[in-house]
Amino acid sequence: MRRRIAVGLVTLATLGAAAALWTGVANASSLPPAADHHQKGSTVSFDVHFSPFFLIDFSATGVRAVTDIRQSDPSKGDVSVFQDQLLRSGKVVGRQGGTCTIISLDPTAEPALQLNCNVTYEVPGGTITSQGLATDAPEKHLVITGGTGAYLGAKGEVILTEAEHDSGTVVFHLTR
Repeated sequence: MRRRIAVGLVTLATLGAAAALWTGVANASSLPPAADHHQKGSTVSFDVHFSPFFLIDFSATGVRAVTDIRQSDPSKGDVSVFQDQLLRSGKVVGRQGGTCTIISLDPTAEPALQLNCNVTYEVPGGTITSQGLATDAPEKHLVITGGTGAYLGAKGEVILTEAEHDSGTVVFHLTR
């Protein structure tokens, strides 16, 4: 996923992700024990093409929209808003959209940024929702909180790995 928020000291990457074209969600078994939760579900990967940078900057001088990452000055409460393409074999198969809010910023800490992200994935057959805490590290983990259509009752984990050139991959570990 492409970096979305930059401070002079750190670049923020927001969550971008994708959805699974998994038809067995509604018929899958309940959540297995944590040790083997990937073995009884379905794992599906997608490529992600990230949209241009957009940040709502809340500062002492007012609110402004920021579309150039070099002009951003992130602070607690700022929100990155995104809608990205989901790809399979180079072809668009869906989209994802969401927000990530900066909940903590400490340039001396590693990681420097803490985020709260909510993302919805739209693919043929329905939607999948996710949320969770993330950082500016290249790999993000979110929980699958549910879905609609073929994804009704979806559970599991989303793992997004950011790459260069506004691209990345997302893996859905669907357990239900």
